[in-house]
Amino acid sequence: MTFRIENLLAKLEEAYPDHIISGLNKQHKKWGETITELYRKLGYADNRSFLEAYGFQVKASEEKGGRPLTIDPHAVIEELKRRYPEGAMSKNEIIENNTDLPIKSLSNRANDYFGMPLGAYLKQQGILKRRYD
Repeated sequence: MTFRIENLLAKLEEAYPDHIISGLNKQHKKWGETITELYRKLGYADNRSFLEAYGFQVKASEEKGGRPLTIDPHAVIEELKRRYPEGAMSKNEIIENNTDLPIKSLSNRANDYFGMPLGAYLKQQGILKRRYD
């Protein structure tokens, strides 16, 4: 196993001389698979922990798929409160009529942001008149 680690580290060093990993799984899928196998065998929590132990830094976009999130969930909620002072009839109404707001992203991460689904949080905040549509 030591040889595999040394071989992998040499490849990473060549591809990422600044020790900042970016685009690993897109550019070097097999290396990503090797890292996953090794970190599990060696007892690391994840690939980031493994790579950091060997002196590499992992860009945040490497951790999860999709676009990096740059929304302010509380600003979106405040804007919805402003737009719906009397409350909306349904979550679909909010989604359809507010395409300028990142409602889908907010819904996808609602448990992280608010500790509950978006519909429940909107109801709690008085933005929805009923629980779900």
